[in-house]
Amino acid sequence: MNETIPLLVSNPTGLTITFHETLTQAQDESSSITNTNSYTNQIVNNDIVYVRVENANGCYKTAQVNLQVSTTSIPTSFQLTYHECDDALSGSTTDGVTTFNFSDAESQVRALYPSGQLLDVTFYKNLADALSESNKITNTSNYTNVGYPNIQNIYVRVDSQINNECLGLGHHITLKVDRIPIVQPLTIRHCDDNHDGVFAFNTTNLEATLLNGLTNVIVTYSDSNGNPITMSNPFAITSQIINVKVKNNYGKQCEYTTTIQFIVDDLPEAFALPITATTHCDDDETSPSLQNGQFAFDTTGFQAAILVYKTDNLPLTQQVFKPQY
Repeated sequence: MNETIPLLVSNPTGLTITFHETLTQAQDESSSITNTNSYTNQIVNNDIVYVRVENANGCYKTAQVNLQVSTTSIPTSFQLTYHECDDALSGSTTDGVTTFNFSDAESQVRALYPSGQLLDVTFYKNLADALSESNKITNTSNYTNVGYPNIQNIYVRVDSQINNECLGLGHHITLKVDRIPIVQPLTIRHCDDNHDGVFAFNTTNLEATLLNGLTNVIVTYSDSNGNPITMSNPFAITSQIINVKVKNNYGKQCEYTTTIQFIVDDLPEAFALPITATTHCDDDETSPSLQNGQFAFDTTGFQAAILVYKTDNLPLTQQVFKPQY
């Protein structure tokens, strides 16, 4: 009812304005209506309330306000749904808050009415605001759903510019924030089975582990150059990083990129020492009686010789060792 005040007085400053359900109450200044922003009419379609306008000197006037309720001309089947991916503008990509552009909704609403009709089409965050025509949304091309995370109902109100008659009101727009399918990177490693640097990884549960419960998504793989990869099972590969893109299979098809690092660990291999390195004559050759079966072997190169390939048949002390991995 507050919207009628500018129609009743040109300047409400210094005036006390109250609404009442009967003329007697308005004259007696009793039982004023307190919820003037969301008053429900007591008679279907048509109702009457009375307004009392009083100045600081106690002088007052009363007037009749006719409340006429028109049935909405917007069909209930008219529903617009807008999807946007969650973004980090609010500080988080998981808070269900993002920015929407639903400015094209106005033209679609106007198309429901006869061409040339003088209409005001406005949008509101909730029904209470739409009923009281307060806090209308003005930035439909850059609207952020703060306070209504994940999903928000937008209310449309259509009024005649001629007599301010309400020609349509209701929830006809839905804003949905699609989640980002965030997945964590994986590292999978296995020992090389035949020293060729390649291992056939078992990928049976790879995708389930990667998604960790995420559903209704599409997963694609590519190499470091962006070339598509088919994740077969088994998946034979050398040590390398695979790029993974996870994309929602609905709405705005929000996506997220992560990696899978496959590591083929070298399998340890030991090589026998040449017998010449572990066999030697007893060093006390002057007298058989002094020989004690002991010799001070030089084991300095033993470990290196066991763990690496030998280059030729040179004596151990002359070998050039080449690591096998």
